[in-house]
Amino acid sequence: MNYCYVIARIISDIDYKFMMEKKKYAKAVMQIELTNKSIIKAVAYNLTADYVLRNLKHGMEIAIEGELHNNEIEIKSIEISIQYIL
Repeated sequence: MNYCYVIARIISDIDYKFMMEKKKYAKAVMQIELTNKSIIKAVAYNLTADYVLRNLKHGMEIAIEGELHNNEIEIKSIEISIQYIL
């Protein structure tokens, strides 16, 4: 398990889906651009996915704490950048 912390900008619309798995019922997927211009996929599940759908949108700068799996980050915690709010 590779834990990571990144600052990124959302560069796609958020794709939200309901799932029928045992412990995962909602999934939100988005493309993010890191500060070094790398583009990767960020995935959130369950309550975190609900938060992503309600509070985030294209172009926002965010800070993510998560696990890195095969060129995608599974989001565990997320914060909206103060610069975006101001």
